Amino acid sequence: MAFPNEVGKIKPTKFPSPVFTSKFCHFQLPKVFPVVDNEAVGGSWPNYQNYFKYVQYEWNTTDPSTRTRLLTALTEATGSQQLYSGFPVANKIVELRLIGRSHPA
Repeated sequence: MAFPNEVGKIKPTKFPSPVFTSKFCHFQLPKVFPVVDNEAVGGSWPNYQNYFKYVQYEWNTTDPSTRTRLLTALTEATGSQQLYSGFPVANKIVELRLIGRSHPA
């Protein structure tokens, strides 16, 4: 995770926060780097590497048939709006699931 570690040095924060790092990295490579929004997804990660590993864990431990259903649902939800080939679908699904857990209403 050398790239995110270097990005984190651009904007030092008073308290550990992966938010800036995640947004910068996501802008550069959206399919690789998920975005952290602590208020939306809940939780508090002291660094981006912890969040990145958590998103990977969530996706990798999701049953393959559930992944397929979620991918289909996201594609159908976009309707006529085609997702571009590099759209970070897995990252977005995990983010939406985390938001749902944090804001169940």
